[in-house]
Amino acid sequence: MATEMRIWRVSDQKKLELIQDDDFGKNHLEKDLESWIESTPDILGEDLLVVARQLSIPGVGVLDLQCIDGAGVPVIVELKRGSTPREAVAQALDYASWLDTLTGEGFEAACAPYLSNKSLADAFFDHFDFELPGEIDCQSHRVILVAPKLDAAAERIINYLAERYSMGINAVFFKYAKLGDEEILVRSVLVSEKVKPTGTRAKKPPPPPEELESSAKVRNVIELVNICRQMSAVWNEWTSAQHGGSWDYSLTTAQGWRLLSRIDVSGEGMKTPVGELDLWICCKNVAAW
Repeated sequence: MATEMRIWRVSDQKKLELIQDDDFGKNHLEKDLESWIESTPDILGEDLLVVARQLSIPGVGVLDLQCIDGAGVPVIVELKRGSTPREAVAQALDYASWLDTLTGEGFEAACAPYLSNKSLADAFFDHFDFELPGEIDCQSHRVILVAPKLDAAAERIINYLAERYSMGINAVFFKYAKLGDEEILVRSVLVSEKVKPTGTRAKKPPPPPEELESSAKVRNVIELVNICRQMSAVWNEWTSAQHGGSWDYSLTTAQGWRLLSRIDVSGEGMKTPVGELDLWICCKNVAAW
């Protein structure tokens, strides 16, 4: 079950005053929520780059927001200003089935009108402060449903897909309240947030640590890798299939999951010569941390 959220105000007399929930639907249109998320995607619990809004998909519908995360995974964001019935879950899965048919080039073409004259790679670098990790893999994607509440059927479906099939699907809830002239929005999630997000299907599983160590020895960078891996003392370390094999470092902060650094062990990302090692650092995320 989703977390029940209540909001209290600390009065001038240091007493707690319960702030009653307001009806978001009576005060705002769905496009208002869409605009808020577009400008501040952190409200969904992680750093996302919006690459399309109101994307018309022939034969399917109009996708509210198409995003990508710091690992380059496409994230579908479907919004409902009222309760989310199971039909809304089915609609989001229909968008996911469309996305599953795209190539990386097709994905970039669909996002081109929103990004205007900027390439997807440039938009990614401007937002995350590091290079896009390879071509977008549309067969590895996630779905986020955003609504004030979820009906029981929709909640069962999301939990079933997430827990039974490890599908990258979740629901983000918000409480809306008014305090004088101010408006308050509080966020919670249905499925427990992970240290790192995963897509619905990974084509390449993460390599085992032994494989990365062996690759580092072959490329004569094992000493450099061991020095860089000392980051694991303060950050979460995990292996990634990006660029043929890398060590990635991340944290789950108050603003959500953040990719902080990557050791490109294979050298495929920048075609690095033997004996040299690429180390990527996301300056924006590290500075925020």
